Amino acid sequence: GGIASGLLGIGGGTVLVPVMCYALDFPIHFAIPTSMFIMIFTSMSGVFNHVQQGNVNALYAVYLGIGAVVGAQVGSYASRKLSSRNLSLVFAAMLIVSSINMILKNLHYI
Repeated sequence: GGIASGLLGIGGGTVLVPVMCYALDFPIHFAIPTSMFIMIFTSMSGVFNHVQQGNVNALYAVYLGIGAVVGAQVGSYASRKLSSRNLSLVFAAMLIVSSINMILKNLHYI
């Protein structure tokens, strides 16, 4: 997760959650928050290095950070209301949508 976070900015959740669920047999309701907790450490390390390199737009970071805090609260509440099956489907759908979006935005490089 740490390499993926630092290199790609994906936070590790796209890697850690499936590994925890399928290789380690974590219930998804534990895998997602555990992944988020781990991301605190990988994110802080990556942020420190990217700030030193001048790669962070502070104004955007503040605005997006505020939205992220609100979204995290709403998402945490919603995840408690979803069954494991539905939470897994939502997680998979988000991965698929993100993947398709990245592919479409980069087709001109192929």
